[in-house]
Amino acid sequence: MNVEQLRAEADRLRQAAGSHEGVWRTLAQVTGSAGASARAEEFRRQWEGILEQRGRLLDIALGRLRELEEANRKLTTLAAEFAAAHKRLLIQFRQQLGVVPKSLKAPKGPAEDEDRADLPPSDAPPRSRSGPRKRGAPVGHRGASRPIPPADQVREVRVVPPPTVCSCGCREIQPVEEFDDVYWEDIPPVVRVYTRVRHQRGRCRACGAKLRHQAAVAGPPALVGPNLGVALTLMRQAGLTYRKLASLSTDLFDIPLTPAGVLGIVSRNAERLRPAYTEIKAVLPREEVLNIDETGWKIHFSPAYIWCLCNSRLAWFHADPSRAGEVVRGILGKDFPGTVVCDFYRAYNFLPHLQRCLVHFLRDLHLERAIRPASAPLERFHGALQTIIDHGRQIAALEAGPEKDKRLNELNRELDAIIRMKLPKGKPDTLRARLDRHRGEILTFARTPGVPYHNNRAERQIRPTVVNRKNSFGSASQTGAEHTCILNSVVETCRLNHNKPVQFLRAVFLSGALPSVFTGDRPALRC
Repeated sequence: MNVEQLRAEADRLRQAAGSHEGVWRTLAQVTGSAGASARAEEFRRQWEGILEQRGRLLDIALGRLRELEEANRKLTTLAAEFAAAHKRLLIQFRQQLGVVPKSLKAPKGPAEDEDRADLPPSDAPPRSRSGPRKRGAPVGHRGASRPIPPADQVREVRVVPPPTVCSCGCREIQPVEEFDDVYWEDIPPVVRVYTRVRHQRGRCRACGAKLRHQAAVAGPPALVGPNLGVALTLMRQAGLTYRKLASLSTDLFDIPLTPAGVLGIVSRNAERLRPAYTEIKAVLPREEVLNIDETGWKIHFSPAYIWCLCNSRLAWFHADPSRAGEVVRGILGKDFPGTVVCDFYRAYNFLPHLQRCLVHFLRDLHLERAIRPASAPLERFHGALQTIIDHGRQIAALEAGPEKDKRLNELNRELDAIIRMKLPKGKPDTLRARLDRHRGEILTFARTPGVPYHNNRAERQIRPTVVNRKNSFGSASQTGAEHTCILNSVVETCRLNHNKPVQFLRAVFLSGALPSVFTGDRPALRC
């Protein structure tokens, strides 16, 4: 029975009850007539029956009201979830466009700057942004300036005459033998240089055959030298497209090249670096700590991914059409003894020792707080999690012993208390459940020395790849994707080991030998 039917039935019963009650009361006033009394009693019973029907109808209406109230409560909750989801998507869309208000941006914790220098993160308060930005390094960062070169390295001295007008207006300026020195650190003008490489022929004494170098016979008579090859290879690794490299070679170096020519040069150089790439891969299963991340990539317009495995001394990139855990299993093995720092992506679940990135978690939590700014439980949850991170960092600095074990037990109890917190339904409660699901992978950084609580290192290593993807739209072939990974792996590993990539590449291209990318700490693998 719907609302209209209930209303019509209630009106009918109300009218019937009124008429029966009126007849009953009228007949009840008649005295001395048995028939009138019987009729009055009959109308009274009918009136009471109508009242019972109205009572049952009221019960039905109350039941329907309870159903409507429950449905209204569910719809209100659903509407609140939709409103939160809409606000979340709007903030994410604005973040993609770069116009999100600063109040809604994820806060930069101390982990944001830990990999940028060897210094500990600063505890200084953030600098106010109300006025114009001052020159120099941000608060808490070590400033950088160009050092004054030794006197024996100064090849040219230029003397600038004194100013011609004094602040008082006088124009009679007398030079004095005092100078304020400023040094220019520059490169010489780019000049095209030709080198004639003469491959001498020989004759076999046994058979009299004339011998010639294959490199001088098979290729063209004019080639691009190794110095330009190193420059093009490094600029390609930095993200320049082949068309831009061809323009730079033609305009800046005065050596005309086509995009296809640059592609050939960079591809050949990448193949020469493949053994060094293999060397980096060979040491991955023996590392104690690895940061892992992945990003989307295109290979011949098909979806693929580039994986990044790195730590403080190496960076290794791998292109693969799959994003499944089998990729990591094939690289590290299923029983990798070290600790992997990663996000909450489930492809890493098979690894035995994990540290989930808590900065990822804090970003999601900050977004929910922006959507629900008045939620006191969410604010308490955020503060408690930040406290756990601070306590964990303090415990990680302690020496192994009873005191550290005691503090770790207290830290685990703090985490249990956070997991039991009551949060609003929806994404906040999902975040709490995520902590519960990965409970054993949250505090690894406090137990294991050298393990960070964030995955910033991998994110910073893979960020240039993300930027390059916007310029190149991926790779046209699997080989091209492999060459991209080879260049990134070798160059970034050289930098992490304070081995200049220019010198390393020049040594490989000039001599054909393969020095180790790890500053001589182990011999290079031959393959």
